Amino acid sequence: DNQMSWLPAIGRYGDGQVTLLAPFTLGLLLSLWYLVRRETQWSIDQRQEASSKEGEKGTLAASTVWNPRLPWQQRQLMKAVVIVHLVVFTVVLSGLIFAGSAIHMDSRFLRPAAIALLPWLLASIVQALQSPQQRTRLVGTVTLGLFIVIPVLYGTATATYKTIIRGSAAVARTGPLGIRHDLLDPNGDAKAFYRELAELKSGPTTTYYLLEHALALPLAKQRILVEHAHLRSVEHLADKHYGGHPKDGVILVVPHNFSENGKLAAIQGSFVDIRKDHWKTSGLKSQPNWLVSISER
Repeated sequence: DNQMSWLPAIGRYGDGQVTLLAPFTLGLLLSLWYLVRRETQWSIDQRQEASSKEGEKGTLAASTVWNPRLPWQQRQLMKAVVIVHLVVFTVVLSGLIFAGSAIHMDSRFLRPAAIALLPWLLASIVQALQSPQQRTRLVGTVTLGLFIVIPVLYGTATATYKTIIRGSAAVARTGPLGIRHDLLDPNGDAKAFYRELAELKSGPTTTYYLLEHALALPLAKQRILVEHAHLRSVEHLADKHYGGHPKDGVILVVPHNFSENGKLAAIQGSFVDIRKDHWKTSGLKSQPNWLVSISER
């Protein structure tokens, strides 16, 4: 449950906490940009001054430039465009999240800007680490750790966790379509889970309430309502409103802890045309830590 984050919930979906780090990360990038740009300009001025005294055309060492095949002014323009892209993109997205827009925060939204920035970032870090100024080297080291080392370590740890920990329960969590459903119980039986759900269907209008689209794929021919309830707050779920009551009922398929943290009651209450005492809740034999709540007329 993302509500256990050490940062306060932000935005309509309560998952915009990363925006609180934006001032620090953007400030670090802008500091690196400023220091490297200033030292590069100083190096250019020094070399031009020295070459003018000798009557020769000044050149830059390859280690002091980014993509040396391009004119220096063009390289600077490219850097400015990339950084403005990242800053504007981050500020606009953060503003949308704080304003409560109907979007949720996800790292994929920042990937275009981040990928565009990466080549310049790597070149700037290398240049900063080679700087004679201690302040510039410090900024370069912090940037290297925050944007390169930590993501690499996190990616490695995540891949290891998914391969070893999650992979150990792959058989139990693999459904009839060969898809591994990591939300299901590691001690359950995914194939039997879908057989149970099919048996609960009472007619063509039966509607299943599921937590993610992958869980819905084996039931693609049925009526389905998908809501990432495991990633949403109780307040958010309570604000949802679904009208009508299908003739053959609604089946809520949720983890057992939803009955304890208030989410099950919030979801039931979101179906405004179904009375609270018309829900029958029971466990699933194939999934010890899951339950179903079925509406009755």
